[in-house]
Amino acid sequence: MSGPEGIRVDARAGRIDWDEDGAARQADVEGAVDARRDREKDRLVVLVRAQDREGVAILSLDGETIAFVRPPEGYAITHFAHADGPILVGQGEASSDGWQDWHFAVDDECRALRRLGPAY
Repeated sequence: MSGPEGIRVDARAGRIDWDEDGAARQADVEGAVDARRDREKDRLVVLVRAQDREGVAILSLDGETIAFVRPPEGYAITHFAHADGPILVGQGEASSDGWQDWHFAVDDECRALRRLGPAY
């Protein structure tokens, strides 16, 4: 399996399109604004910002929703970091350990975002 290529997010339509092993795939995710492939876990991580729903949707490579993870209390997930993979940046309402912005990743069980380190 080569993995998804050319992930495209249509924020207006709430749709994500990608190619998986030469086949076009699609998933509807209301509020989707950006997406990345998690190569270690063979899944898609989707940044979601909707009026009543903010967080990260986890999708299988077939487009099925595995989980939805909300940001930690006091943080807003703003974008993906400039890293290879699904590292997210969360802005805190107040500084923690001298930093307001932190890198986060989805935990192995898809239940929470774990704080990795300061976002520079």
